[in-house]
Amino acid sequence: MADRSNRPDRPARRGFTLVELGAVLAVSATLGAALMPMARKSRVSAQAQRSASNLSVIGQGAGMYGLDNADRIPGYSFTRESVAKLVGVPPQGRVEYTLPNGDRVTLRSDVDAVAAQNTEILQRRTGRLDGPFGIRYERSRLWHRRWSHLVLVDYLGSPFEAGLFIDPADTNQLTWTANPLDYDAGSTVPYANGLPPGEFDTNWTREGVRQRWAFGASYQSTVSAWNPDGIDEPSYVPISDTPHLFRPYFLGAGQGSGVTLDLSGREFSEVAFPSGKVYFFEEFDREQPGDPYFAYDHARPEKLMFDGSVNSFASGEAGVSANAGEGVRNWRQRYVPLDTFPTELPGREGELLSQRYRWTLGGLRGVDYAQPASSRRGLRSR
Repeated sequence: MADRSNRPDRPARRGFTLVELGAVLAVSATLGAALMPMARKSRVSAQAQRSASNLSVIGQGAGMYGLDNADRIPGYSFTRESVAKLVGVPPQGRVEYTLPNGDRVTLRSDVDAVAAQNTEILQRRTGRLDGPFGIRYERSRLWHRRWSHLVLVDYLGSPFEAGLFIDPADTNQLTWTANPLDYDAGSTVPYANGLPPGEFDTNWTREGVRQRWAFGASYQSTVSAWNPDGIDEPSYVPISDTPHLFRPYFLGAGQGSGVTLDLSGREFSEVAFPSGKVYFFEEFDREQPGDPYFAYDHARPEKLMFDGSVNSFASGEAGVSANAGEGVRNWRQRYVPLDTFPTELPGREGELLSQRYRWTLGGLRGVDYAQPASSRRGLRSR
């Protein structure tokens, strides 16, 4: 056995003193504070790039749809008259459509026909035909407003959970899409827990509306992509008190005249300036503090142009909005958030905001960003 008696004594081990431990914690806290903005900036940049990539793919898919569908911009194609021809009845009589679950619904207008197409897509794609979670036919909303992308989703065969139409920073929509059956009381789905103070539209609480939030999108198509311009044909125009509702505008006839609104789609050839015309856009600039609504001048949401390019130009640099039905240029509205959506920016409550590229002067024949894209700084600066 080795003799250990002649080995020098080893120094005794000791731990950190309180002073040393405090110094280590202080340095760690300082480094963490310095790195947090860098980490956030990196995360924001990655989310913006993924969102731009989504929009680019959407643009490619829309172009493919146009090639396969006589140059049509993707959108609902059902009208009361087209369904009447499909089922072999005169449009002047009773027009009914049979949904995938076997229910027969009466179509009294083109808006009803769109509701039937919306329901048909969702029932067929989800297999939710009957039972407590069956997709219900719902005609209380204009489905072009937030769900016009479903036609393109159906054409591309893209799974809803793939998130092609969801901004990676949109935690609300990501949660709803990941939990498509969670839309009753206790969920975060808009109006699942009743109407908040000040809300008057009870249609938001209907089950058929609540169950559709799982299939919503972070990106909206501009109104001119599916709506007539309202100059020489029936159209939908915004109303003054909230941007979430539309009012039908019947030229020379007045609201409620019974004039048919043909919302069966527009054509890409109608776009006069594809590089300067917004097609899809993020409703909120979630890469800026407060997730500002797109209509704030400083908001820089990602936008897909009709030529397929994607940018984050400031909204304030776009041309002013217009309301063809009222003959008003630079149409302004207050941003009224839906339940669970970002609120108005602090200190700017009640501010009237130009709706910019959502409602545009000249419709598809107009231009949103007059300066060529090649001469603009489209990259986001943070």
